[in-house]
Amino acid sequence: MAQATKKKLKKRQVKQAAAIPVRVIEDTRPVNLCPELENDAEPFKFRGQCPITRCQYCTTSSPTGCMALDRREASDRSISHKEIAYYKRGLFPELRDYDQKQLDTSIRQAQTRAKAAVALNSYIAQLDDTDCDKTFTYQQGKNPWIDHVHNYMAQTFPGYRPWMMAYLDDATRFRAAVKKIADVEIQLGTTLRLTPKKYLGFCAALRKLKQSGEK
Repeated sequence: MAQATKKKLKKRQVKQAAAIPVRVIEDTRPVNLCPELENDAEPFKFRGQCPITRCQYCTTSSPTGCMALDRREASDRSISHKEIAYYKRGLFPELRDYDQKQLDTSIRQAQTRAKAAVALNSYIAQLDDTDCDKTFTYQQGKNPWIDHVHNYMAQTFPGYRPWMMAYLDDATRFRAAVKKIADVEIQLGTTLRLTPKKYLGFCAALRKLKQSGEK
């Protein structure tokens, strides 16, 4: 009797589960173009809030996450340094003690970091779209230089995959991929937030790892 009751209960549960409708939610948010790169051959596109949080135009107070994009919708004039300073002072209280010269320097540095982040994001996206070798695997804990870069990439770029590590020492390929993105030369090591000396150390460690085959 108990066995029959269990079978009936199971059939009822299966029937109820099958009756639950399955809906596929389509992302209908508009595709935004980065105002800084929209005229390039390969413009930077994103849905929702812009993922480049280190950009000088980044804000968490609007759906796009881009002050420049929001500002342009209200006017055809690009956002000025004074307007950026106004928003940044609201987001970062420590900037209220800066004079205009210090703010201008801070903004220029932020612009350089933003271009570097966009360039690196574009580079890994192009790697993903090519037929390059994607068999490289990486085991953490074998080298601190590579661990550092891997953690930075994984935490900063959603499109990053561990196999892409094999191409983060290819400066020639990087320059060819991103030369149209910025009007200044961007070094691959700079995009990884490494000094020239540290980048050389990373490249040497990665080259040794690839040659040894112990991944």
